Amino acid sequence: NPSPMGYALEVGADGSFELRLPGKPESIELRATRNGMLPAVRTGLAPGSEGIELRLNEAAALSGRIEGPLVGARFELIDAAGRRHHSPTRWQPREGPTRFEFRELAPGPAHLRIERDGTALVDRALQLAPGHNALLD
Repeated sequence: NPSPMGYALEVGADGSFELRLPGKPESIELRATRNGMLPAVRTGLAPGSEGIELRLNEAAALSGRIEGPLVGARFELIDAAGRRHHSPTRWQPREGPTRFEFRELAPGPAHLRIERDGTALVDRALQLAPGHNALLD
């Protein structure tokens, strides 16, 4: 059934699926997601394509705590895929110590910068492992 994000599919135990679309689209984009995994995307597929493989890989996560207040702070995390994350998945800006968390990050080298009022609170190179939550305290 169509949804605002597309069509949800039933996937067999072996990962197989069949997609039937109304009309004749010129091209198709397939996206597979699952919690704790990096999304897999294939674009520009022709209708009637067969044998398409989407492989989900384990994602990494990063969580931490900053002693100073983070009200008005700016985050920038660049993961191994070069994706820039400016908003933590979870955090509560407040005046006291603040916890934050980023999820679904590409494993490998990463860089985190947190600044407030032009001052770097954190400016660190990190190594993120698939399926693990790196801790920053």
